[in-house]
Amino acid sequence: MSLHQQTVHLPDPTKNASYNLSKSTVSNGANDTNRRIYVVRHAERVDFVFGEWIPPCFDESGQYVRKDSNMPKHLPVRINSPSAWLLDSPITNIGRCQARLTGDAMKEAGAVISYAYCSPSYRCVQTCHGILEGLGMTHVKIRIEFALFEWMLFYRDNKPEWCTKDELYADNFNIDMEYEPMMSKKELLDLTNENCEEFYRRNHSVVEQFLKSHASGNALMVGHSCTPETCTRLLVGKEPRTKGELFSVLQKVPYCGMVAAEYSPATNEWQLRDSSGFSVTHKQNDRLEWSAIDN
Repeated sequence: MSLHQQTVHLPDPTKNASYNLSKSTVSNGANDTNRRIYVVRHAERVDFVFGEWIPPCFDESGQYVRKDSNMPKHLPVRINSPSAWLLDSPITNIGRCQARLTGDAMKEAGAVISYAYCSPSYRCVQTCHGILEGLGMTHVKIRIEFALFEWMLFYRDNKPEWCTKDELYADNFNIDMEYEPMMSKKELLDLTNENCEEFYRRNHSVVEQFLKSHASGNALMVGHSCTPETCTRLLVGKEPRTKGELFSVLQKVPYCGMVAAEYSPATNEWQLRDSSGFSVTHKQNDRLEWSAIDN
């Protein structure tokens, strides 16, 4: 059964005045500080910078050799390499800096993370790890959650492959090996006809499950350009956008773009807060063609 067809049983709002299901709120319990959920897009990806990068970077034996200093120095051993990288791009070295700087800014602002949820995409895992590094919180284990993956509409013709938890752990990521995702890999790949509202509710279900499972603590959720929107819109009591509206929003979300949703016990509501202090702004830097000055 697909996730969007399942029922998530949440506390009865008639029996718990601190829980308003219609607005997706949850009490902070004994914790008198406002809870926050930080939702972030992954950092700069290799394929968007270099285009067809796989053929020149892998030799006949499948060994990876980078062709630019902004490419990763190494890639992990994984099943079906190098073809698996086609729909599961890593981030660039600039992307690693973006993630680390984002975490550093969060640390300066006093952010504390108790739980980290991440799309299975390698670029998202790298970004989540980098943010936790910047925060000085690499002890927080990364929970791989298939329900956080982007809209399956983008993958009707080709199905992505992801690194296994064992492969990620072997690549020195602090993966929560005991965490059972609320959606399986097979369930996700079966969503070939997922519509826009179902996509919103799939991403949002991760937020609801987190709030149901943990009465206190802040969460970091790392995903795709849609994720800051789809993981917060229902949380603050709004309806899912249409496909066209969603596409317009996601085009405005930069690499490591973040939104922070905050719960206030005083109002019993979740609201979006300004997280512009966590932004990493920089300009494009193209490759120098040496022949342009050799004349």
